[in-house]
Amino acid sequence: MKRTIIYLLVLTVVYSCNRINDKDAKSVLEGFLKLKQGKKYEKMYKLISDESKKYAPEPDFIKYYTDDDTIKDKISKITKIAEVETDINKPQYKRFKVERYDVVNKDTSRYRDYYTFINQKGKWKLLWYGIIKNKANNYSDVLNYNKAIDLFNKIVEINPYEGRAYFSLGRCYYSMNNIDLLNKNLNKAIELEPDYSNNYNLKGCYYNLLGNHQDFEIENFKKAISFSLNKKDNCSYYSNISSNFVSLEKYDSALFHIDKSLKIDSLESFSWKIKGRIFDRLKKYEEANIYFKKAINLKEDKIIFKEDNFYEYARNCYNLKRFDEAKRYIVKALDIDNNNQKWQELYEKIKKEMKE
Repeated sequence: MKRTIIYLLVLTVVYSCNRINDKDAKSVLEGFLKLKQGKKYEKMYKLISDESKKYAPEPDFIKYYTDDDTIKDKISKITKIAEVETDINKPQYKRFKVERYDVVNKDTSRYRDYYTFINQKGKWKLLWYGIIKNKANNYSDVLNYNKAIDLFNKIVEINPYEGRAYFSLGRCYYSMNNIDLLNKNLNKAIELEPDYSNNYNLKGCYYNLLGNHQDFEIENFKKAISFSLNKKDNCSYYSNISSNFVSLEKYDSALFHIDKSLKIDSLESFSWKIKGRIFDRLKKYEEANIYFKKAINLKEDKIIFKEDNFYEYARNCYNLKRFDEAKRYIVKALDIDNNNQKWQELYEKIKKEMKE
């Protein structure tokens, strides 16, 4: 009889230790993350808010995670959970920052995530909108910015503390060349997530849109590097810094930073284009030609802004008096965007040299 009592007591203690206390937001978060690691998606669903469930029926919620759970032999570890300040006038919200890393095939990727909870009838529930976010990103990827903006606004309506949604709104407005709304949403994103590196990369791009603010651009791109969690993310930041130094005609600094970028990722077409541009500005056209050619000869999925790469290569070939090659690539650029006046002017110059 005594042995049975001890066994029951042990079971009770273990059960109590693993039980989620829904009166404590941090306990709910820890429970949600443990359930995720254990792939217990039905139990995770019970921890999200009623408002979140309106936009995520349980089968769709489970599918969201099972679709994402395709990588084998992935090791995930949470290193830190810290509560983040919220508005004292809105005590119904609690917010946390989670630092974690994943290891896949000996490659480590670090992440910094934010979670927001709402007090729902005395119980803390997670604000969740993964399905809406995926749809919004898909619209953004196909350049349907208006639909993307509607969905990102829906996210901040559900969670006014979702900094990544404000960042994504800013990115959409950047692509639409709406400087005021870009800056408004980006400032909100930085206020909510001051340690998110992409915020500062976009801030640098904002100053680029304003024009003649290279020092502010460089300052923000460097800040992006300082908050970056993964070396591979710095590739585009170094390229952007280099591009600014080209504009400032500081070619040694431009070359220093573009080489840093290419050391991280030698298959990045934008970086090769910038390196070509450096040597082109130095009137070292043969060397520039090598780098522009690298930019256009990468695999399709690695080529960013390929029409601009075609133009840069065509212009370089024009300087080298290789007019046939120049014509071939400016036509490729114009096939993608026939309304670009700068490209049309180069095409006319090439035809004139070829006496067409």
